[in-house]
Amino acid sequence: MKNSTKFDSDLKHKLKNHYQDQLKHLKKKGYAIQKVPKHIKALRSEGEAYAVAYPIQGILKYHGMADPLNRTAFFSSISLNNSSAKTVTYVKLNRNLRKDQLILDGEPVLETDRRFERVKIQLDKIREFAKIEDSNALIISRNIQKMNKKIPKLKKVTGKGIGTSASAGAAIAEAMTCILYDKNPKYTQNIQLKSHFARFLAGSASRSVAGGISIWLNHPKIEPKKSISVRLDRPSDREFIENISIITVSIPSDIKTENVHQTAAQSPFFPAWLEIRNKKINELIQALDSHNLEKLGQIAEYDTNCLHSVTMTAEKDKPFLLWEIETTQVVYKIRNLRTQGIPIFYSIDTGPSVVIITEKRYQSRIVEELREMNPTLNILSGKIAGPSKIVSEQSKEAKTLQNDIKSVG
Repeated sequence: MKNSTKFDSDLKHKLKNHYQDQLKHLKKKGYAIQKVPKHIKALRSEGEAYAVAYPIQGILKYHGMADPLNRTAFFSSISLNNSSAKTVTYVKLNRNLRKDQLILDGEPVLETDRRFERVKIQLDKIREFAKIEDSNALIISRNIQKMNKKIPKLKKVTGKGIGTSASAGAAIAEAMTCILYDKNPKYTQNIQLKSHFARFLAGSASRSVAGGISIWLNHPKIEPKKSISVRLDRPSDREFIENISIITVSIPSDIKTENVHQTAAQSPFFPAWLEIRNKKINELIQALDSHNLEKLGQIAEYDTNCLHSVTMTAEKDKPFLLWEIETTQVVYKIRNLRTQGIPIFYSIDTGPSVVIITEKRYQSRIVEELREMNPTLNILSGKIAGPSKIVSEQSKEAKTLQNDIKSVG
């Protein structure tokens, strides 16, 4: 990735200072930031576990990788977990498996498929840190959408930009941590360790592990083990969080997000976006502290516009235009509803899908208005979700994978 000399020297130094400011601010406000244990050698190298994780929606977005090998970012980012969908994953780690295998949504994924390659990278990194070499993994995973019962059920289409790669990485990290450390709470309850493992599939998976509204801490030269996530909402925020409704308009696209990340730093707007990030993080934490949904929504919209300004200007000859016609329709509908006094805001990650942030009491009306505007929209209703978690083999979530597991034999 080619960056200007000014970006390499001045801005990278400033971003490191911003990171240190963020750490100080979080500690001053009483957030518990666990360190990734110095010694994380596995306690065992075989076992199985079921895990559930939720996709994320960026509020202050992550874009561009400072270190693609270790999947660390140029700057810190904040997102919320979205219960509109979830990833359910079964992991079996065993010495007798000839090779790593991935079954996604009922279909075996070929080793040449980029989805398999990303999972393989995550598994190899976790095994490297845990110092195990003799066990391969069987990964069986499904992405499940939460459809609105009041609207016609459409054919399932997974939209682009709804954060399911984050929930995939989080679920694998959760299950692998449970297996490797034999359910030892020193490791399994260390959110920072799991967020460290999660980001090797997708950077935002680090935040999916933490749950709620969370921050992924970064700067351009960060040590990999310090690139971790911290949950920002606390028990005192529960009523505020429960009153927030998340409506996802899932819109498909063929654009590969990784390609967008690779060119981000080439945009002339990228340095300016990074410059204001620390200020916006402080504003967002203040909005959460004061339970100010309007301010939170305004920050999400502004950062959405910043992100897409970057993607559209990163490559002169081949700009990434991520929005579809439906994206624009929904954005205009949101702005129209806001003129009617409804607290409604949009957030759009690296894809055309739109996530709406509003109050719970307006959810039904908004869904009806969207459906009336365009009956073909795939609309998912949810709320802010919790962290990744282990579930039992008898759980409702685990049973969704039983046929897939049986098919492997």
